[in-house]
Amino acid sequence: MNASKNWTVEVPDVHSRYHCTLLTWLVLLLLINISGIFGSILTLSATLTFPTLRKSSSCLLLAHSIILDLLCSTLVFPAAAIMCYLHYPSRADSPSTWRYLASVRFILQYANYWCHCTLAIHRFLTMAFPHRSSLLRSNKVISTLLALPWAFSVVVNLFPTFSLFQLRYQPSVPWGGFTIGPQKVAVFNAVFGVHIPGTVMGLCYTLSIIQAGYAVRNRQRRVGYGLNAEGLPSTQMMRTVRRRWEISRVLFLTFVWYLLCTYPVPILSLLHPEAIGTFPLLALWLRFPQYSYVGLTPMIFLLSSSMYRDAVRTILRRWFSVMYYGRRVASRAYVSSNETQGPAKGAL
Repeated sequence: MNASKNWTVEVPDVHSRYHCTLLTWLVLLLLINISGIFGSILTLSATLTFPTLRKSSSCLLLAHSIILDLLCSTLVFPAAAIMCYLHYPSRADSPSTWRYLASVRFILQYANYWCHCTLAIHRFLTMAFPHRSSLLRSNKVISTLLALPWAFSVVVNLFPTFSLFQLRYQPSVPWGGFTIGPQKVAVFNAVFGVHIPGTVMGLCYTLSIIQAGYAVRNRQRRVGYGLNAEGLPSTQMMRTVRRRWEISRVLFLTFVWYLLCTYPVPILSLLHPEAIGTFPLLALWLRFPQYSYVGLTPMIFLLSSSMYRDAVRTILRRWFSVMYYGRRVASRAYVSSNETQGPAKGAL
C-alpha cells in the first residue's frame, strides 16, 4: 500500500452540512485568541515591570509561562482552528509538511504544559522551604527550570515526528487538524505530554494555596491582625504574605480553568470513544474550550488579582499618556521649529 494513502482523508460531509456553524465557531475562536494576545501582552508587561509582582521569586518563570500562552494564542490555536475550517490536511498536501507543522504545534503546546508544571513546582518549593529561597532564586536553578519544558517537549515529540515505535502524526477525523496515533500507542504522548505535567501542576498548586492561606491566618493570629509584638504595624511582612497568597490563588484558578477546558475530550474519548465520530457537532464544540482557554487566561489574572488590575491600569494609563502627550509634544516641536526657521525663501 502506498504510504501517502495512510495520511490522506476524504473531505467529509460535515464541512458542507455544518458550514455556518463551523464559520461561527472559527470567528469566535479567532476573536478570543486575538483578545488573548493583547491580554497576554498586558499581563507580561505587568509581571516584568510592576514592582510588587517583580518581587516574586517566580517572576521569570511566570513571565515564561505567559510568553508561551502568548505563542499559543498567536500561532498554535488560531492555526489549528483555521485548519479545521479548511479541512487541512487534504489529499494534495505532502505528508512531510503535515509532520513538521504538527511537530511545531505539539512542541509549543507540550512546552506550555510543562512550563506551567515547572512554575508550580518552583512555587511550592519556595513556600515549603523558605530557608532555601536563595538557592531556588539562583540563576542556575531558574535557567534550568526555563529550559526543562522545552527539553521535555522536544523529547516527547521526537517519537511521532520520526515515526518511532509506530507513533506518528495523522489527520484528525472528521473536522481536520492533527492528532497523534494510533490510539493504542498514543497513550505515551498523552501521559508524558499532558497528564503528568497536569497532575504535578495540580498537586503543587493545591499545596501552595493551602500553605499560603495558612500563612496568612497564622500571621494574623500571631501578630494580632498586622501588629507585631511591640504593637507596631508589621505592614511589610503582611504585604509579602498577602502577595504570596494572591499569586498562589491566581495560579490555582488558572489550573482549574486549564482542567475544565482541556480534559473533557480525553475523558469522553476514554468513556465513550464512539461519541466523537457519531456526534460531529459535539466533537467540534468540545474543541472550542481547548482552542480558546489560553486566550481567556489573562481575564483570570485580572478578575482574581488586585495587583494585576492595578498594574494593568497603570500600564494602560502610561501607554495612553505617551500616545496622547507624545503627539502633542511632537506637534509643538514641529510648530516651534517652523517659527524659528522663519518663512521659506520662495515666500519672500
